Amino acid sequence: MSTATKSKNIQSRVQTNIDSKIKERAENVIKEVGLTPTAVINELQEAIKNVPVKKLRTKKEIEDFFNNED
Repeated sequence: MSTATKSKNIQSRVQTNIDSKIKERAENVIKEVGLTPTAVINELQEAIKNVPVKKLRTKKEIEDFFNNED
């Protein structure tokens, strides 16, 4: 028996409140490209894995982050 452990794929349901026009536009785009909302979310999760994360530790760092237009 292997000592390696398998990671379990834990799934959760995601619900949100958004503007109905945005919802319709997103659904139309997803449908046009032949995907499902789940597939889109999974691809986004995969795409952001290599995006660097900047930790904001102070109120000033947070304000600077949101005020920076770069």
